[in-house]
Amino acid sequence: MAGTVSRDELSDFGSMKRPGLSTPLASATLFLIAAATAQLCAQDMKPEPPAGQAGEILKRYDRNGDGRLDDDERAEAKEQLLQEQVQRQMARAAALPGGLEQFRADALRMFDRNRDGQLDE
Repeated sequence: MAGTVSRDELSDFGSMKRPGLSTPLASATLFLIAAATAQLCAQDMKPEPPAGQAGEILKRYDRNGDGRLDDDERAEAKEQLLQEQVQRQMARAAALPGGLEQFRADALRMFDRNRDGQLDE
């Protein structure tokens, strides 16, 4: 018979490799797992925003939003914080009895080693 298939032919058919999606599917699955793992690791590696005064400084001076202060941002922060500190100290000195002039006279008396009325280096 022309339409019949022998048993030997059927057993050969079962061992033949069938073209399909197994290799591309496995490759795509591994790629997606690797990408998802990398994304999760990147999220875990982001530093927690600092709390308290450090967090406030970072929030105030981190212009590019990368969670860190680069050299320019750090220099700006240092300069502005120093100016703010000087202003606070001047306000405290002005509130002292005798005011700012008395504070200057006391400071000059304490630090003018050669008593010439000026602070030298």
